[in-house]
Amino acid sequence: MYVRTYRNGQWDGTAPPKKTKAKKNGVEVTIDEPVKYKRYGCKQKEARNVTEKKCQPEKVKERLKAKEETGPSFSATAETVSAFLVLLEDATEEEIKGDLHVESVDFQIPSNVKKHTTERFKCTKRAEKPDLVLRRGLSFKICLGLDREYSKAHHDISFLFKTGEGMTRDTSIIVRMNEDKQDDDSKKGRNWHAQLVSMDGKSIMVEITIPPNVIIGHWQMSVQSFTLHKGEDTIALQYDSDQDVIFLFNPWCPEDTTYFPTSALLDEYVLNDKGAVYQGNYRQISAKPWRFGQFEEGILDICLMVLNKAFDWMISAEMADPVLISRAISSIVNNNDNYGILVGNWSGDYTGGKSPTSWTGSVKILKQYNENREPVKFGQCWVFSALVVTVCRALGLPCKSITNFASAHDSDASCTIDSVYEKDEKGELKPVEKHNTDSCWNFHVWNEVWMARKDLPPGYDGWQAIDATPQERSEGMFACGPAPIAAIKEGDCIIKYDTRFLFSEVNADRVYWEIVDGIWNKLRVARHSVGKKISTKNPNDLRSLERHDETACYKHSEGSKQERYAVMKATSSSTVKRDTAEIPQDIDFDITEIDDVLMGTDVAIKIKVKNIAESKETRTVNLEASVSAVKYNAPADPKNFIKREKFPGFSLAAGEEKVLKFVVTNKEYEHKLLEQGGMEVKAFGIVKETRKAVVEIEDFRVRRPDVAVKMGPEEAELNSKVTIKMSLKNPLSVPLTNCSYSIDSEALGDEETKTDDVPAKGEWNVTLEKTVWECPLFSFECIHVGFDCKELPNITGISNTIRIF
Repeated sequence: MYVRTYRNGQWDGTAPPKKTKAKKNGVEVTIDEPVKYKRYGCKQKEARNVTEKKCQPEKVKERLKAKEETGPSFSATAETVSAFLVLLEDATEEEIKGDLHVESVDFQIPSNVKKHTTERFKCTKRAEKPDLVLRRGLSFKICLGLDREYSKAHHDISFLFKTGEGMTRDTSIIVRMNEDKQDDDSKKGRNWHAQLVSMDGKSIMVEITIPPNVIIGHWQMSVQSFTLHKGEDTIALQYDSDQDVIFLFNPWCPEDTTYFPTSALLDEYVLNDKGAVYQGNYRQISAKPWRFGQFEEGILDICLMVLNKAFDWMISAEMADPVLISRAISSIVNNNDNYGILVGNWSGDYTGGKSPTSWTGSVKILKQYNENREPVKFGQCWVFSALVVTVCRALGLPCKSITNFASAHDSDASCTIDSVYEKDEKGELKPVEKHNTDSCWNFHVWNEVWMARKDLPPGYDGWQAIDATPQERSEGMFACGPAPIAAIKEGDCIIKYDTRFLFSEVNADRVYWEIVDGIWNKLRVARHSVGKKISTKNPNDLRSLERHDETACYKHSEGSKQERYAVMKATSSSTVKRDTAEIPQDIDFDITEIDDVLMGTDVAIKIKVKNIAESKETRTVNLEASVSAVKYNAPADPKNFIKREKFPGFSLAAGEEKVLKFVVTNKEYEHKLLEQGGMEVKAFGIVKETRKAVVEIEDFRVRRPDVAVKMGPEEAELNSKVTIKMSLKNPLSVPLTNCSYSIDSEALGDEETKTDDVPAKGEWNVTLEKTVWECPLFSFECIHVGFDCKELPNITGISNTIRIF
């Protein structure tokens, strides 16, 4: 559309504008007299955030309405500011014919997206209305088609960029085209700048520089063309493009707060659309392949919609700040506060949705959320983390998934993980449930994002932890982070956000207590049982799922002076104080590592018991060991009990060690196993001479079989056929029922299919033929396969890699 503007005979604002009185937010102020616009042509396109709000479910609209009623809405404020800038009237077609105006805009999308490293977004390759996706801090070129040749003496051009409702200082900018040399600041991308590059008949090429701190999201662009008439008004016609421009973070730009100094690693942290999340326990780590799919058609728009929703569609300068954006992402990916993407469910009952173990990629989840406008059911920590990777990488924010094994959950901000027991009538230690609100998960998965922390003192730039799994409220919301990894390592728990909670996850002391006559007596302090083998994908090999250890980034060496000082610093700032000083022990338990137990085989358990009494006296021990199936994020539940073994009244001389052994057979455990195949061994001991109690807990995991996947031929052309062979051996003595498999592939497309039951100790085999319809990243493709059933959920497989050209 065009707008005709009357400028009172003044050219480019050389004469001071007239002043007038007006009220702004209830206060009378002196402002420039509004410019008088006359509108011509089609109705102005609605702002993206306005359209998105209209499409939301009634629950969301009601919440937004209630929020607006508690105070002035952003949109109302924006409209007030906008009213100071322009007055709109209708204009006729005849009124624009005599003046310079734009007839077309060529956004030079192929060359611009290549320069901005956004060419992998499929939305930039659409045959009709492809998106222009750009990164902050860089320039882009556009070609304007005019109705006549451009005259530097009589014409001028400006560009209006606008996002959201209304026009404020943060959400709109007018950039006048410069016909002279570019200044240094605009050359370095610090300021908005429009530079005339060349003129060719009725076409001109203009290079526009985007500052490194603009708001992330959809922007509308208009072109204002000015014509100077002798003795008459200067006439301005405004061409509103129906093409949005999308601005993203730019970690390649030193001026952007997301700048990442090792640009080669951005191939992983921004551009890699495949990867893995790590599960299991610290002795038996497995990689679950995942397709993040941030470049798939429609995904960028969904991620930007989710971002707008996280800020309640109030477009402001906050949406330029990676600190606030990453915090908002940690909240909106779960659905606990604002009708976000994914519903968490750890109950084992997934009626009405999908089991968290059955997901193998983010694309299906995001598209389902966008289509239904309802939170998707269901997810657990690794699914939340994988979605965060997709959203952050789509927005240009460097991101990786992090798995912490033996991950603590501190529910009372004490920086300790407390396990509380009392003796029953038989003198045996039993947990006191009302006091056992802390827990230690086999593993927990969160994320790291990279940014400068200009809101903090120096020293806290770089990787920041955020966690979208809803655990504890932070500032009234289920959000977590960003917390600097440097602060977590040093125990600087007063540094925002949520550093204390994250510190406890990786480095809290685990304290065992016995309640006697209402008094908490310390049984044992385990200083090295939390935060093990903190893992992420190796960033130096894009196609490999090799694990990279991050433990040293989060904590100093266990038992070192630096590590103990960090713990002391963290606990000193905690709101609940616990005595974590170690106490002398009479005996020591060590449940030896149980490695590589294949499902369907028996489990041999060994417990080393040693007399370490300072008195050098003989000790008599009554020991009881129990084995239970456990969820990965919860302590053992009595209903999941598998076996108990007692070792009564054995003696140990000073310094003597004995090894106690027992076996858990496959028949005893296979029908009890839960989703992750985890089991927990608990050893309780009472020393007869001193009545001191000793507790030791260790977990292990039985290994599920993998889906064997073979893809061929080794090289394939676009539109050719590829054969996929999949097989799985059932290790159980019962059939696998309610079976289904899924395939995630960028080049071959996705598939989700129910399949036949697998007989007890039998084998499942499927052969498929698929057509190659797209060339993947770096021309190499491997597919991720998920196999799900009632008896053995969370079975995965990954194929060999083939070359596609």
